[in-house]
Amino acid sequence: MVITEKADADDAVTFIRTETAPNFPGGKDKLRAFINKNISFPATAYKDGVLNMDAVVQITIAKDGVVKDARIVKSSGKTLDAEALRMARMLPKFHPGLNGGVPAESSYTLVFQYYVNQQQ
Repeated sequence: MVITEKADADDAVTFIRTETAPNFPGGKDKLRAFINKNISFPATAYKDGVLNMDAVVQITIAKDGVVKDARIVKSSGKTLDAEALRMARMLPKFHPGLNGGVPAESSYTLVFQYYVNQQQ
């Protein structure tokens, strides 16, 4: 899938901006720690002992901070995409984005970059 600014393109991804971006409680380091603690790679994700994941997931954060949608915008293959989506859907509430100080629905992008070599 290609990210494009042309809203009427077949593969366009809508991104909802707010004046203040949504954020994970505790910041990006806590988000990273949560994902690293909970991510799981099935044996089928490895090819010749190597796992190479480079997926991007766009999530929608509702006004109450709940992750309500998740979609792949850069694929790493079916197995790894499924794990990226599973992780996105299990995230706890975020602090929502704000417009004029009022909570608003907004988008957030998660980047999953993992390289694991089991042969080392």
